[in-house]
Amino acid sequence: MAQKENGVIINCDALQCYADLAIVTARPTPEEMHQAPHRQFGVWDARDMGNAKRWQEEVIPQIHAVQAAGQVPILVGGTGMYVKGLYEGLAHLPELDEGVRGQVAALSGEQAWHALQQEDAVMAAQLEPADTQRVKRALEVMRSTGASLSEWQSHPADTPFDPAQFTYYAMQMARETLYAKINHRVEHMWDQGAVEEVAALAQQFTPEELASGRFPLLKAIGVPEILAYQAGELTRDEAIATMQRNTRRYAKRQMTWIRGQVERLTWLESPASS
Repeated sequence: MAQKENGVIINCDALQCYADLAIVTARPTPEEMHQAPHRQFGVWDARDMGNAKRWQEEVIPQIHAVQAAGQVPILVGGTGMYVKGLYEGLAHLPELDEGVRGQVAALSGEQAWHALQQEDAVMAAQLEPADTQRVKRALEVMRSTGASLSEWQSHPADTPFDPAQFTYYAMQMARETLYAKINHRVEHMWDQGAVEEVAALAQQFTPEELASGRFPLLKAIGVPEILAYQAGELTRDEAIATMQRNTRRYAKRQMTWIRGQVERLTWLESPASS
């Protein structure tokens, strides 16, 4: 598409924004990136707290620059809320208390869920217990500001673009084919050096930081599983199987999100679906 339409590929996958974990996050290879212009890949450091607001601040000027050059911006990636924020805007959230963030990060997913139920029943009713990242975010907001995240999200937000400016495409393929591709890709990651890549990443953090779950990149599928393998808690086969299962589940959630959140969607049949 980029070659045909004089396009520039702009990354909207949260984890592919990071310079580390090119293998584990399945970032485009150097050979692929030479086939068309690519932007916003590998631009954040491992310790950066990347989020939708930061991504917007970096990407919006790039979109305008691409358009000014007479080219077509093609936003690609699995973090749908990043793209949705371009035409719905982002809620104006205050700076969160770092002490509170540290306290919440130290909680297990189950502890955070029970705390949110007690302290912010409105957000607890909107979230799934297993969605630990958003559960902890909602708890951080409540404890830092005394107001529910739902209240902050109800405030008017700046809308950078009109939804009509976008054309939306999504790939589809048979579930059996998709799952088989996921299973194969995980095995390929291990063959390509995923273990060594995670080991190098882990060296940038203290043991306490690795256990805290605070840094976004450490939550990438593959990192906890490989760290558990390196610690002797999982065998190689068990770690691979867990990565495959978690990736399949994530793909299912992505497809559910796309179907429920994106209007005017054009489905494209993947060449690999047959």
